[in-house]
Amino acid sequence: MLRDYGSLDDVASAADKLFAQARPVFLLLADAGGLMQVEIGQHGRYRLIRQQSGTLAHTNHYADTSLLDGAQTIGPSSQARLERIRFLLDQHPAHTLSEFERLSRDRHDGPDNSLWRSGREHTLAGWRIALPAGAPPRLQLTLANPGHAERDGDYALDARSGRSRRARYCRERTKDRPLPDCLLRMTPGGLSAPACSSALPICRRC
Repeated sequence: MLRDYGSLDDVASAADKLFAQARPVFLLLADAGGLMQVEIGQHGRYRLIRQQSGTLAHTNHYADTSLLDGAQTIGPSSQARLERIRFLLDQHPAHTLSEFERLSRDRHDGPDNSLWRSGREHTLAGWRIALPAGAPPRLQLTLANPGHAERDGDYALDARSGRSRRARYCRERTKDRPLPDCLLRMTPGGLSAPACSSALPICRRC
């Protein structure tokens, strides 16, 4: 999708091709013009939600249960994380990159139910994407595998090929600490969007 579709309009136009035969999954997408949430359910059913500003948040259960054949059982961690990230995002109408990093490492609900998990499951990576005007997107990546030092990378993404070029590899951090949630942050052009692996918030700032 990153290779072949350059905007949310492109994705929406090809929705049947992309999603009708796909396995169940949740996606949060963004471009400089807005946000999109995609829920793919059973037997080719899917739903797109688009908005130009505000926030979107998603965890590991469906918002639209009509995409499922039967009743949905929501895990306590998924519900707790969704409620927590929505609460945190609502505290500040304007969002910053430093705020998103802080949110991704939130441990309010303990090792198993927090946005930053270090219990039965671990958050393994943090990633932030910037969309500068007139330049390739930038990816900042943190790998935090259990038993290994944190590793940071900085990459330029080649929009034409869908491949990434390594721009800079940052220092390894050896301090032993709990693992971060995955984090997507898009900033230039007024867009600021995080997406945590355990909470998946995404927002666009007007």
